[in-house]
Amino acid sequence: QQQIQVLKEVILKNPNGFTSDFNGNIINKEKGFFVSITNIKGKQINRLINKILFIKHNGFKDNKNLKFGYWKEEDIHYTDLSLYVKDLNLCKTIGKIFNQKAIFDLNKFESIYL
Repeated sequence: QQQIQVLKEVILKNPNGFTSDFNGNIINKEKGFFVSITNIKGKQINRLINKILFIKHNGFKDNKNLKFGYWKEEDIHYTDLSLYVKDLNLCKTIGKIFNQKAIFDLNKFESIYL
């Protein structure tokens, strides 16, 4: 419950989108790449965060490279679990395995389309 509140507060402070750890610390100074391994969308923030936390705690509990992503388009909220990867080729391969259209380059702060 506390983790939900922390993430909701980060969403309110960063309504255009962000990637953070699960303590609400925004990730923006890392070097490497993010690839999403889930995409969940909807209109109810609590429900989205609950789904992401369920997946994290039941499937990836001890993975320190897993991050929380959020963005909004029109009236739809999006959340995801993003994997932090240092190697570009590995990140692209993971992206293809998870049927992602793009990965995110933290070095250039831009998307790389697959």
